[in-house]
Amino acid sequence: MIDTAPDARGVHGPDAMLDALRRAAGADAVEVPVSGWTVHGNAPRAIVSPTTVDAVAAVLELCSAEGWIVEPAGSGTWLDHGRAPERPADIILSTRRLDQRLESEPADLVVGTDAGVKFDVLQARLATHGQELTLDPPHHPDATIAATIALAAAGPLRASAGTPRDHVLGIEAVSGDGRLLRFGGRVVKNVAGYDAVRLLTGSRGTLGVITSVWLRVRARPVAERSFALSGELPAVLQVLAGLQDMAIAATELLSPSTAAALGLPRAWTLTLRLRGGPAELTAAAIRIAGSVAGAEFRDLATPAWDGLARLELPARPLIRVTGLGSDLQALLDRSVSFISASGNDLDDWHLAAHARSGIVRLWPKREPEAEHLERLVGPLAALREETHAAGGTVVLECAPPALQEHVPARATGDEITRRLETSLKQVFDPAGILAPGRWP
Repeated sequence: MIDTAPDARGVHGPDAMLDALRRAAGADAVEVPVSGWTVHGNAPRAIVSPTTVDAVAAVLELCSAEGWIVEPAGSGTWLDHGRAPERPADIILSTRRLDQRLESEPADLVVGTDAGVKFDVLQARLATHGQELTLDPPHHPDATIAATIALAAAGPLRASAGTPRDHVLGIEAVSGDGRLLRFGGRVVKNVAGYDAVRLLTGSRGTLGVITSVWLRVRARPVAERSFALSGELPAVLQVLAGLQDMAIAATELLSPSTAAALGLPRAWTLTLRLRGGPAELTAAAIRIAGSVAGAEFRDLATPAWDGLARLELPARPLIRVTGLGSDLQALLDRSVSFISASGNDLDDWHLAAHARSGIVRLWPKREPEAEHLERLVGPLAALREETHAAGGTVVLECAPPALQEHVPARATGDEITRRLETSLKQVFDPAGILAPGRWP
């Protein structure tokens, strides 16, 4: 073992660490110097990108023994999202080169894939069989499937298709100390380890590094059609209320400035995405058209949904306000009040809501300067307190460290929750090297 102390960064020169990593993962798996890979502004000593699961296990066993902090990643497109780590990473462990297996079983509606397979590549392969993974998270073209699962990333389709936890059947992962773990399986009826599957999904790599997954897929819909209804907010919300019993794949409410950025009228806009058979969509369109009193109604090109994702993807800070879908008006009121209290107009920010899921996302049109970030601190704390009192949450999905210093990415849980989290971390990552402080 290399002689080390609690802070590996200041103990021995870089050569000893890099040599040890190369022995564990292979010489070509270790990249130095690091360019473009930082975690909330902090650069690691190296990026390690193994090509085998055994190499992933060897690297984690080494890092656990040495106390080196590891930030798990896919292609590195989400490193600045979520809570800032408690300690800077010594290495980024990327699974982007674990991309050889993509095993589709069309008859069983399941697919097995290595962690590093890109999300878009997976969807393209499934499309050749008339199938899809019914998830639409905002994502970079290089985003990997394992990162999507580790972040539990979901988009507007969550209203009808759920989140990654509803699609993952099995997970293979490596624990913080290098143990290979397998939970769940390739068939829907295999429930052994299923709770652990749901636990690892959304854990941001703090419990283990995902190396492969089995996913439930669906047949692609025969037809798809989208609509946009624009008008004053009360009229738009009234239309939404009148459609509550209708099967709609995705329902997004956009603020005037967000709608305008997508080429729609500068007004509160409800976008509806319908998927199914042609006759089913025709009947739905007739019903929607008959319910739009007080709102402007138009067909919406499907690419507009991708446009919303592109608009949201680079946001800093990105604030998520959640509550009951039935209490959307209150969520909107609190969100708009926050923007006003921070000295901004609604037109200075983008606002989009998963209307049926009770999730509002807020982000400024331009990343604020330091002095403008300071203005967000008090109103953001007040927004969190008010939302928590109403049974909801406020999360900083992405925020610079300067803001997180004053307002944590997530509110601290109660004592029982913290004890449970600590116990789980100890089981999966005894040395506490995996992205400490990043989850939950």
